[in-house]
This record gives sequence, structure tokens and C-alpha cells, in this order.
Amino acid sequence: MGKIIGGILGNFSGKVGNVVGGSWKGIGTLRAYNPVVSNPKTNAQVFNRDRFSIITAMASDILSTVIKPCWDRFAVQMSGYNYFCSVNRNCIDGALEFSFGDFKLTSGKMLSIASLVHSMVGADHKFTFSTACVDKFQQPTDLLYYAVINDKGVVVTSGGGTVARSVGSLTVKAADIDGYAPGTLAIFVSFMRADGSVVDSSCMGSFV
Repeated sequence: MGKIIGGILGNFSGKVGNVVGGSWKGIGTLRAYNPVVSNPKTNAQVFNRDRFSIITAMASDILSTVIKPCWDRFAVQMSGYNYFCSVNRNCIDGALEFSFGDFKLTSGKMLSIASLVHSMVGADHKFTFSTACVDKFQQPTDLLYYAVINDKGVVVTSGGGTVARSVGSLTVKAADIDGYAPGTLAIFVSFMRADGSVVDSSCMGSFV
């Protein structure tokens, strides 16, 4: 039995006749009742499911370190998790290959850093970036978020810690990527205002 929530013109939950009422993100929804659930497997549908599985696995790996702080507050009528997946779904091509150049760890109106310069400090990997603030949004106190990924997913990630723009560099410990050939990895670095109000679009760097 359906339950009317706000009077005859209000939302309702449950099933009334052939209509099912519910709520999504606080928005009242209506849909036709369909007791038969099909599971078609056309090539396009299988590809979309496989592509979605790859992106959602990556989203799960960076959920707490990047998505919650850097995507949630900018998503409109969807979660930051879904927003991230929507932006990055086209990173997977028709052969289910990952396109590093199309991936966005974050996406925002703050100008991203221009480049990441790689060097070795012992066995560790150091990435140096400019500390200059070149647009009206950038600040020396902006906090750094990053993820090291390969074509299968996230290898290591961190975010919102003590590394600020003014530090000018990030070090990835050799132990964090042990077992991966540097040529198969890419690093994505983003900055977010310390108060969380503005984020940039990530910059990609190479380990070689």
C-alpha cells in the first residue's frame, strides 16, 4: 500500500496502482511499476557495464582521500562518487583500455599546476611543482591530493594532509609502489583551497 506524505498533491512512497513513489536525494520520484526485470547483454550494454566496473573500482579506492573532500560539495543532485564516475567514464575506450590523458583526479575552476618534474632521491620518487600562485583562486596554503595509478586502478593515494602548495614538492616512497614498473604508473596531483571552497583540475606526471 502506498503512503501519501504531503496530502493529495504531495509525494508518496510505495506502490499505488501501477505507479511506484519514492525519493532520491530528497527529490520525490515516480516510476512505472515493472515486476519483470530483464538483463539484456548486447555488446554495448556489456561494454558499459565493464567500463562502469573499472571506474567505480577506482572511485572506491579514492573515496575517502579524494572524492569525499574534493567532489562531494561540488556535485549537484548526485553524490561526489557518481559525479567522479560521470566525469571519468570516457577514460575507458572501446577495448576497455585506460586513457591516462583523459583522467581527472579532480575537476574544478582553480587553475592546475603547469607540470610535475620527476627526480630520484635515493630509491624514492620526488615530484617538484611551482609554488607560484598564478590565478585568483590559488593560495600558498592550498592542500595537495594525489593518486598513483596504473591501467588497472589505484596503487596509492593520499589527500589533504600536511603538504601545501608552498612546500613545492611531493615524495612517493619506493615502498608504496614496490612491485610496479615505473613506466606503467602515472601520478595525478590536485590542489584544493584549505577551506574546501575551490579545487583545481588535476595535473598528470610520469615516473620516468
